[in-house]
Amino acid sequence: MQEDSHHSNEDGSPNLTNLNRDTGTTDHVLISDYFLYFGSTAKSIDLEAINYGKVRDYKKTDLSHTQKARELISHMFTEHRSEKNMVLADPCQFVYSHKRVDQGTNKIL
Repeated sequence: MQEDSHHSNEDGSPNLTNLNRDTGTTDHVLISDYFLYFGSTAKSIDLEAINYGKVRDYKKTDLSHTQKARELISHMFTEHRSEKNMVLADPCQFVYSHKRVDQGTNKIL
């Protein structure tokens, strides 16, 4: 069952444009020794403070190479060191936290 998300239409059917754009096809996986998962208790991040600007076509950007982003990551892991590899809250509910956007047209639905 697909939960309501950016990858689904209002009627519950898959939004293939968004799904393919975000996930596409890849043979890569993410492997990590530790993670922080805040879910619905996610922390607000000052994106300007880590030099993150709007990227054309909303493409994801790796910021881990910037000094400010590395400092933020280090701070978060230090502050939450006892919460590594734990689910701290249930996932955000899409209906309460997001707007549906068609990435093919960049229009809010």
